[in-house]
Parts: sequence; structure tokens; C-alpha cells
Amino acid sequence: MYDTFEIKSTNTPLGIRFWDPLIDDQIRDSLKVTARPVDARWPVKEAYRTLSDVYAFNRLPGIDNNTCPECENESIGSPSVSKSFVIEISDLRRRYVDTAFMIELPLSYCGIYLSQIECSPYRSHPKGFLLYSSPTRTRPPGTLSVRAEVWDIQSNKAASHALMRITTGEGQIWYGLADGEGRLVAYMPPPTLVNGFRGSPTDSLNQKSLLERSWEIKVEFLYSGSVPLLPRSGLPEYRQILCQPNGLIWQRDPAEESPPEGQAGTSA
Repeated sequence: MYDTFEIKSTNTPLGIRFWDPLIDDQIRDSLKVTARPVDARWPVKEAYRTLSDVYAFNRLPGIDNNTCPECENESIGSPSVSKSFVIEISDLRRRYVDTAFMIELPLSYCGIYLSQIECSPYRSHPKGFLLYSSPTRTRPPGTLSVRAEVWDIQSNKAASHALMRITTGEGQIWYGLADGEGRLVAYMPPPTLVNGFRGSPTDSLNQKSLLERSWEIKVEFLYSGSVPLLPRSGLPEYRQILCQPNGLIWQRDPAEESPPEGQAGTSA
């Protein structure tokens, strides 16, 4: 028998659960997650992976590990001062597009990042921080893909960090995020087959194989052409990518094609 003499628990200043929206599951391995002060290149701290596959930071410069609202309520000292950090995420297996965002620490709540943010009563809390598929990712079994390379006509350069939004006939929405060279992919499950392969013998001649079937999707591109990069980083702020306006899509050289009707925005 063992006697417990002392139990001590500490809080990490930041823990992030990453989520794959395609398979609707947690991303558990092979991520490199770093944090550094927004006003400096160093020190850079790398997150460690917990037993529940949350990426957490044990120590961050200028942030007390025990700092959280509950701890502050119990403390007799002055409240902690917030500090801005840049968080950068890369995938060692090249499944997801490199991503970065800025965050103020300490958080206003205890727990995993995004677990207690305010949201409408009709939506549940996010399951985790979403990462989007890289064009180098191997297509997951049972999925379809839409690939594109986008080019900014006005600036004559790749439309880096453009966001492709696909709406299916069933109302599902899927996204593809362009890398630094304007390449992107959106993976999605195949649509529901209203008329299945099985049926009465009299219908067998009218059945089509999956390769012979087609369906309509709506494709939109969100692109501003001027998403600023984070300080001392080669990546833009994640939330600014998601808030880009609709871009104007040219399928061919604009000198040879009339602009699409009813669309406006930056050419892409």
C-alpha cells in the first residue's frame, strides 16, 4: 500500500485541441505547434502533447502557469497582465495547410482554447481548432475532391491563402484553403444516391454506375488580395483569412471572357 503525501496540480497557460472537419475527429499526432511573443522572434516555445492529445504549453514568457480566472479569484495579488502571442501550426505529415493566429493570454476562462467562448444558443461550442487539408494530403477513403490553382490577375501572382467554399445540393458546406502557391483542395463525402444500385430487375437497365453519375455544386472563392501577415511571420492571421470577401472568378483570361454576371470583388 502506498500513502499519498501531497498532490499538486498546475494549470498550463494554453491548451489547444485540433480538429479535422472532414472526418469530424480530433487531430492527435504529428503537429508542430509553437508560440512566441507577438513583438519578438524569440523565445519560441513548442507545445507538448498531453495524454488526451491536446497540445499544451507548460511555460510561456511573462505568463504565470497558475493564471486563470479561478486562480485570480483566490489570489490576494493584483490581476495578471495580458500578453499577445503568435501561435503557428505545421503538420509534419503535410496533411494540413500551415496556419497561424494571434491570441491574448491568459484566457478569460479556464480550460481548453475555444471550449468556453460565447456563441449563439443554436450552436454548440466548437469541438476544436479547425485545420484544413493541404493539397499534398492523401485523399481519405470514401471521399471526393475538388482541386484548384488560383491566380490573382490584378497583382499577377498566386492567390495565396484564398478560401474556396463549396456548397452541395444537400446544403453541406466544405472548405479548401490555398497554400502560399495558390494551390488548394476541398475533400467531401460523395452525395447521397437517391436511386441506389439495387432495385427491381426491371430497373436494372436504367441504373448508372457511380462514375456515370453527376451532380451540381456551388463553388465560391473568398479572397481580398491583401491579407496582412502576422508580425515576424510568413503566415496571415487565421481569422482574417476566414473573413475575406467574395472574389470574382475568371475561368479563362479576362481579355477573352466577359465577366460573370452578378459577381463582384477582387479577381482571382
